[in-house]
Amino acid sequence: MRGMVQAVSGVLQAMSGIMQAVSGMVQAVSDVLQGVNGMVQAVSGMVQAVSGMLQAVSGVLQAMSGMVEAVTVVLQAGVSGMVQAVSGLLQAVSGMVQTVSGVLQAVSGMVQAVSGVLQGASGMLQAMSRVLQAVSGMVQAMSGMVQAVSGGLQAMSGMVQAVSGVLQGVSGMVQAVSGVLQIMIGMMQDVSRVLQGVSGMV
Repeated sequence: MRGMVQAVSGVLQAMSGIMQAVSGMVQAVSDVLQGVNGMVQAVSGMVQAVSGMLQAVSGVLQAMSGMVEAVTVVLQAGVSGMVQAVSGLLQAVSGMVQTVSGVLQAVSGMVQAVSGVLQGASGMLQAMSRVLQAVSGMVQAMSGMVQAVSGGLQAMSGMVQAVSGVLQGVSGMVQAVSGVLQIMIGMMQDVSRVLQGVSGMV
């Protein structure tokens, strides 16, 4: 009985371990979903950064077009219009500088977006590692439950063998008592024959 109680206790402990492993797996899956959400947000930021870069490149092209037009005006204009052309050229250069600054900012945003993607991937890998750990814990818990059930079966087998031994002992006692009774019956028959002989002599 004590072995069965220990086996049942082992089964309950193994089931508790399985529940804890399932809880850890649910938490790990939640972390994976959060990591995927972070990656989606990071990719969205990258798309926005690329869009900003394209807009900045478009601004650079427009600025270069303005510079070409300014140079054309310088060539076409005489000395009287050169000052205005130079002023336009300076404005075009200033616009180009601002556009290049915008490109650099867009590149910086893209780098930050890529960093966010890498961080999201790292978080997802960590969450997947926790999922694998939870699965490993569940497998260990199930192994413990199988061992506990095996221990219970072994305990029950021992009890059956003990009961069988008791029954064999009882059977031997019955056979011994039967032999004693047969001996007593034989003795009583012998005494009866002796008494009959004595009676015949009288």
